[in-house]
Amino acid sequence: MLKDKIKTIIRFLSKKIAAAYVWVHKKPFIECGIIACLVNLIVSIFCLRSIWQAMVYIVIRPHLFIYNALIIFACLSVSMFFKKKYFFIALISVVWIGLGVSNFVLQCMRVTPLEAVDFQILKTGLDIIDIYVSPLQLTLIIIAIVLVVAALVFFWFIVKKQAVNFLKSIICSVSSVVIIVLLTTMFLATNILPGRFVSLTKAYREYGFVYCFLSSVFDRGISKPDNYSEETVENIVQEISSDKSSGVKKKPNIIMIQLESFFDPNRLEGVTYSQDPTPNFTRLKKDCASGYVYVPSIGAGTANTEFEVLCGMSLEYFGNGEYPYKTVLQTSTCESMAYNLKELDYNTHAIHNHTGTFYDRNLIYSNLGFDTFTSVEYMDNIERTEKGWAKDYVLTDEIFKVLNSTKEQDFVFTVTVQGHGKYPEEQAETPPKVLITGGVEEEKELNQLQYYVNQLHETDEFIAQLLERIKKFEEDTVVVMYGDHFPSFNWTDDDLNSGNLFQTDYIVWSNYKTSYAEKDITTYQLSAQVLDLVGMDNGIITKLHQNYSKHQKYLEALETLQYDMLYGDKTVYKGVSPYEKTDIKMGTRDIVIEDIRVIGDFAYIIGDGFTTYSRVVLNDKECDVTFISKNTLQIESSELNGEANSIYIRQETGGGTLLSRTDPYNF
Repeated sequence: MLKDKIKTIIRFLSKKIAAAYVWVHKKPFIECGIIACLVNLIVSIFCLRSIWQAMVYIVIRPHLFIYNALIIFACLSVSMFFKKKYFFIALISVVWIGLGVSNFVLQCMRVTPLEAVDFQILKTGLDIIDIYVSPLQLTLIIIAIVLVVAALVFFWFIVKKQAVNFLKSIICSVSSVVIIVLLTTMFLATNILPGRFVSLTKAYREYGFVYCFLSSVFDRGISKPDNYSEETVENIVQEISSDKSSGVKKKPNIIMIQLESFFDPNRLEGVTYSQDPTPNFTRLKKDCASGYVYVPSIGAGTANTEFEVLCGMSLEYFGNGEYPYKTVLQTSTCESMAYNLKELDYNTHAIHNHTGTFYDRNLIYSNLGFDTFTSVEYMDNIERTEKGWAKDYVLTDEIFKVLNSTKEQDFVFTVTVQGHGKYPEEQAETPPKVLITGGVEEEKELNQLQYYVNQLHETDEFIAQLLERIKKFEEDTVVVMYGDHFPSFNWTDDDLNSGNLFQTDYIVWSNYKTSYAEKDITTYQLSAQVLDLVGMDNGIITKLHQNYSKHQKYLEALETLQYDMLYGDKTVYKGVSPYEKTDIKMGTRDIVIEDIRVIGDFAYIIGDGFTTYSRVVLNDKECDVTFISKNTLQIESSELNGEANSIYIRQETGGGTLLSRTDPYNF
């Protein structure tokens, strides 16, 4: 009897479901709406990392859930213009779910969520993917992608064609877009949706992945300020004008060191160590001018901190999640600390112990006024961490190569990399010098934090080593050090005993007597503060920060000047930017070939400046090469054809991108 009742109920439900399916199938608007909600639910689960949290989100913020689903609905409505409608519904759904999964995976590696810029730096990211993903994980990812693509191809062949009602399709697509535009306008006007994201991670969780990701796609550049005019800009320039630089007597070398994921670990609430992880930095904080510097991001965004420091501009006025290095600076020069110091006859240099193409630095630095750029491809004696990042010790010699390469004063902008995530969850192979003795209970978190603080400890030793050498250096030198952002841990402000997660530490040190007003600042104010220390004020933005920061319209003026310089009429420059792209040289020293010596089965290329990234091209054919030393490379002598040979050296990234090449050497 019970079995019969169950069968009856199942038959009844099956008929109802089948009838509902047939009804929905005849209502394309409703069909797309249901699919859009299901896709948004899946994406929300991955964004919030919890099925339960996704359900709570729907209850607490139903209007935002429906709004995000409506955006997906507008995308799905495109499928109605095709005879194989269900294939395109599947394709669009897979794309959105794929983005949601990618966001989930990315947040397991770092704090910040998936943004449009991640696809712009995808090639460089693939060069270092082995640091973040194990071979097994990478294999599973590739298999999953292949299976999804194969399923879509199979679905293309089996799906049936249907007649297209273009009128209904147009009405559906246009009406959904109009509704989205109206809702977006209303939500922005009533602050239901923010125009600016203070925290990307928080924004994605509160306002939905779909809206936030599309915001990173379309929200680019600086919007024209309401009060923007030639008169407004001229008034600002007149109010901030001054000229300290004409009377500058002392022009010291200026070294700025942007420390990857660096902050004082003693700020962690309740965590204790076997010894101070950063004893030299702790001492410098007491003995030198120091404070907190407010950075634009947490866990990632090195290039944006770098941009704010070098250009004195605030990311607050750019698009959500935008990287100017990947947008406006691709084609435009920009006032920067390097250009400002070049006006005072400084030589300008950039150094980074990571690949030269990351964030397109090998291209962007030309638009920021640098004369040379030494990336890891031009460094020798590189030691690496267990995760494959170059250790920071190598930077001491590289900085002194730069200082000794010129007779004039130097501006050296250095970016470290050793403290970079991902931090291993398993215990490190190398015995740690600094042990965590309390405050962390979970084993994975303990291993990650212990690995991280030991990388900080070694970076701290690099700082001490560098300053010790500069103390003995005959030229006056100022060194500024600061963290680019907090590391990629899931911390909150409550995990700190001082400051917040957007505040890293900075120090100003010099090998001669200076007086610096110690205070907490933002990264976009830092370069102006350093120039003020040495009595300089070159640059419009510099003058604004030095002379106008206490004015009630300070930030409004900053936004206006940024827009005018990068997107407006360039009124500050009388219509034409004075900054010309530099002919940047990769590496400080020349890579040269001096001789070729054949000994038995091998030919030895004798010269200078070779590294493990040097590639030998003989008669337009790349040879297998063995790095012997900075003065010697080895190839097989069979490569030589006995006739006239032409050979040159290419410096390439690990991914094969050409950075520079020598002139041909004929023999």
